Amino acid sequence: MSDDPNHVQGALIEFVDASSQVRSVLAGLEDTLLEGKAKLEAGVGVLDALFAVPVSRQRDEMQGVLDRFHTARHQFRLLMVAECASSGMNARQVGELWGFSRQRAHLLIQEAVTYASSLDDD
Repeated sequence: MSDDPNHVQGALIEFVDASSQVRSVLAGLEDTLLEGKAKLEAGVGVLDALFAVPVSRQRDEMQGVLDRFHTARHQFRLLMVAECASSGMNARQVGELWGFSRQRAHLLIQEAVTYASSLDDD
């Protein structure tokens, strides 16, 4: 199983970058929502206000960055759980540390060990 700090560092960098991208897209979404709110407050009809903002583009953009974020978070978590397991932690301890059940921790440890081992094969 990989204990290469470069794998962890790379996963952490991707997680941070994905988090930053989500924050940026959310800021743009907030601007759009405020624009829509202002239109409604100015008396523009609901559908006219809706058509005046780029809803579909923003929805697609948001979905893409959330997918990237969830993937990055999961890969980072797998490497951290693999590190816990390789350090001798059992499922109960991993579950307590990460805040999920022992059963979920057991499954995640299995997935994490497989994932970390696959990185060694690359």
